[in-house]
Amino acid sequence: MPIVPDPLANMPAPPKPTVPSAPNPPSGKCSSSAGSTTCPSGSYSTISQSGNGSLVFPGTVYQIQSVQYNGNGSVTFGSSGGGNFFYFTGGGLNISGNCNVTFYPGTYVFNNSNFTITGNCSITFMPGQYQFFIINGTLALTGNMNTTQINPAQMSFYIGGSNASFGITGNTDSTLPPGLYYIDGPTVQLVGNQTIRGQNVLFYLDNGSTISVVGNTSYQFTGSTTPLYPGMQPGLVIFQARGNSSTLRMVGNSSSQVNGIVYLPSAPLQLTGNASGTWATGQLIVNSLSTNGNVNAVVKYQEYVKIAIPTVSLVPYAAGTP
Repeated sequence: MPIVPDPLANMPAPPKPTVPSAPNPPSGKCSSSAGSTTCPSGSYSTISQSGNGSLVFPGTVYQIQSVQYNGNGSVTFGSSGGGNFFYFTGGGLNISGNCNVTFYPGTYVFNNSNFTITGNCSITFMPGQYQFFIINGTLALTGNMNTTQINPAQMSFYIGGSNASFGITGNTDSTLPPGLYYIDGPTVQLVGNQTIRGQNVLFYLDNGSTISVVGNTSYQFTGSTTPLYPGMQPGLVIFQARGNSSTLRMVGNSSSQVNGIVYLPSAPLQLTGNASGTWATGQLIVNSLSTNGNVNAVVKYQEYVKIAIPTVSLVPYAAGTP
């Protein structure tokens, strides 16, 4: 049968974000009182705290080498006043314990720095516009994610650089914030005995990026019905850039599921593992499709975009017609 024309050929790719420059604010100084530490706007080296106290960054412009917090208290970044800009230049943000972490809208840059929150921390994003940039660092978020107040179109993540990684590992289930994930070079590594969930997400895989599922990792990703950038087809959940021919290997186990459109205009999709049952609900629009292993995965068709499918039909034969 002939190749089906690409129904999304005219859909634009998401615009590549521009990484902000370091703000270089004047030196700041933290103050502590009754177990609470407050760090006003400014430039800092390492800020470290443990225990049950709170750590507060009330806004607005920061340049910090690293923040280390391990405890059962709370950590707050920014305020509702707007203009929050956090620029990390060293170890980055590393939070663990049973704490409550609150982010206010703004721009968060991790330059050669990590953005990691582990343990049983509760993570809340207040309503508003967010931009996260992870350059040559690692994004790893676990814990209880509160994103009910977030508009997915107002949150974006850019992960780039030769040493960058989007590595979610370990045995702790994790939930990704909604929004656009622009992966520029690194491979998304899903490793460990855990379940990774993402509602209203889009992974855009540029510059050779792809996704690798290892071990017993389960994932449940659902595309956004709200466009996350101008011209986006609603329902898109994975979009591997035009010209990116890296093989996308997915499935893993039977608990994994993708809901929405998987769009690989230049790349093959390979389903691997020993999975069975419904793996995807939506549409697979790919360059080619193959399986490896004992895959018995079902793709339940749900139409998001019209596809012109070639048909074979019979026509009346007239005597004497060549």
